Amino acid sequence: MGRGRCDQCGEEHEELEPAFRRPDAVFAVPEEERADRVRESDDLASIDGEAFFIRCVAPIPVRGREEPYRWGFWVKVARDDFEAYRRTFDGGAPPDHPGFRGTLANQSHVLPPTLGLEVHVHLGRGRQRPSLMLLDGSHVLTRAQEIGVVPAVIRAWSEQCAHGTLAAPPDASEPERAATLEEEGWRLLRPGEVGREAEALAAPPAPGDLVKASFAFVAAGPHGELTERTEHMWVQLDAVREDGWWGGALDDQPFVPGPLAAGTRVWLRAEHVLAFRSGAPGAPGARAGGGDPAPARRVSSLRRWLRRVRGDA
Repeated sequence: MGRGRCDQCGEEHEELEPAFRRPDAVFAVPEEERADRVRESDDLASIDGEAFFIRCVAPIPVRGREEPYRWGFWVKVARDDFEAYRRTFDGGAPPDHPGFRGTLANQSHVLPPTLGLEVHVHLGRGRQRPSLMLLDGSHVLTRAQEIGVVPAVIRAWSEQCAHGTLAAPPDASEPERAATLEEEGWRLLRPGEVGREAEALAAPPAPGDLVKASFAFVAAGPHGELTERTEHMWVQLDAVREDGWWGGALDDQPFVPGPLAAGTRVWLRAEHVLAFRSGAPGAPGARAGGGDPAPARRVSSLRRWLRRVRGDA
């Protein structure tokens, strides 16, 4: 892998290849139950003896380079395929092994929805990690595997791995776009949809204020099944438009990995607001000590995400 100057911080970085430490389903198991229910290593995992996962890589050809860029994903596979792979783990599969089907078991929030995408797994030689081929022809990563990408795409992915999804606030004239479960894998809920009441604001918010909203998103259940999950999270505003749309960045990290994370761009309106906190020191609802309430929590959220993506402990 090469080095390049980062557009976000101006420093030079080694290119980073995302690799998820565990299947998302592991995080859907309550932490206090994982020791009893999850069997895991850096290559194999199972939950309750009913859901089975193997760690693979998705090679992406890079134009002008001999070596591919690799995304590391866990794949949910059938019990028989899991056991067959485990039996050949040390010695390697026969050269004519046909491989097997599975589904991606991780969601990257820097890509369109990946959780549940169908793949074909090709077993490697010896202890070489299996490679996977995506089968959904409409997905951006499938097309990247088929035709390759330019180095600028690799640099962008690498920078997002190094810094998370934080970006400079967009121009306030950016057109709003309601996220959907089908396209982005998440959507905003109105308070009434979760049995709550919207908080009435006496005046429009200002950039720097925080509003809490409910988000429905597609995530893995404890056996790797696709589920719709709801979490209530804060958004720090950086754009307040006269037409009633407010833009900002998600200021929390979901408890279960999903298609949105700290820094995800969000557009919302007053009818979505569960709670409000002023960003102005001394204002009602502001945090003790005043100042910008977001950075400490956002840095913590990004660190948790980076540990998961990079495979750190």
